[in-house]
Amino acid sequence: MIIIETFQVYGETYPYEWIRFDEETRLWYMGRVTCTGSVAYGGTCQCISHDPEEEWIVGREEVKQILQDLLDKGQAFDLSEEEIESLNSPSLEDKVMEKLALRGFSPEHWKEELEDWLSSSYKIGLNPLPALRKVLGGDILVLFKHQDDYSFFSLEEGEEALVVTLDSDDCTVDVEFIEE
Repeated sequence: MIIIETFQVYGETYPYEWIRFDEETRLWYMGRVTCTGSVAYGGTCQCISHDPEEEWIVGREEVKQILQDLLDKGQAFDLSEEEIESLNSPSLEDKVMEKLALRGFSPEHWKEELEDWLSSSYKIGLNPLPALRKVLGGDILVLFKHQDDYSFFSLEEGEEALVVTLDSDDCTVDVEFIEE
């Protein structure tokens, strides 16, 4: 979805700034042209030492604010059902992935990176759960259990949680999502 459009030297328009939803990672990205002199935009720069554009991950709340700003300017936009669902009712996994991706975790490998970070912390005697809870914010319930603990968590109806399971023998960690 185009936020700002501009003209190239030959008078044709092209998107200068945009947002897009990635269906595979279920994350939102914002991008902008960084080299308006690029051949891709009608200029002569070959962009050998730099990219002609850049993209970065943005949070759902920021996307909503961008869309509100577009509405306030009278600019129309159209969202797919998947984009609407992503903005209105993201899954717990989507919320966790977004918060971690905004902190530099890879969108494609965030779960493995999270498990590695937690495991490494436990191996050196640190408790990473307070830091994880702080990163994820108060709206995401984080529960902990040992691998040999077979008790079940009691959640309220509709409640979801991220469960961190620690294997005390080798300090490996498994992360899963549960829902009542």
